[in-house]
Amino acid sequence: MKAVSNTGPLIWLAKYSKMHLLKLLFKEVLIPKAVYHEAVEQGFIYGYQDAAAISNAVEEEWIKVAEAPREDIEKVKTLEQKLHIELGEGEREAIVLAASKKIKVLLVNDEEAARTAKLLNLTPRGTLYILLKAVKQKILAKQEAWDLLVKIIGDGFWISPKLIAQILQICLRKVTTHTFILMLYF
Repeated sequence: MKAVSNTGPLIWLAKYSKMHLLKLLFKEVLIPKAVYHEAVEQGFIYGYQDAAAISNAVEEEWIKVAEAPREDIEKVKTLEQKLHIELGEGEREAIVLAASKKIKVLLVNDEEAARTAKLLNLTPRGTLYILLKAVKQKILAKQEAWDLLVKIIGDGFWISPKLIAQILQICLRKVTTHTFILMLYF
């Protein structure tokens, strides 16, 4: 399976040394130039350690930087106006790149970007999905994923109260990971 990623999932995974999950879960990961600029170039300027991990993945060519077609960017901007939202450059380019390459999976944490992606028949998936998919495929142990989730929430990763309630229900009921993924996305 191929995916296009926005900045957020890359940064959160890199921050906790989990970039390898993308390599193991996806046949190919593309990022637009704006995401590379945000995650790597600006990351180095501000001294963020996660920038090096993302840069290494690009240098090793398991994450590829690709150009989002300029003419399609205007179409997404028009859609944003209709929705009364304003996406960031990286989000917009990631959506356009995924749509133009006919890659269904868009890795994005932002709710407005996810909503926009759905309108273009893309399948938005976030950092939490990546962790759960890694558990399902036995790449990550359940406890390791739980501990990581607690850390990222503590570091400011936003999860809706509704989703936190679902996670707690699952933990208390010991629902399978597969059921949890279905609850999240359907």
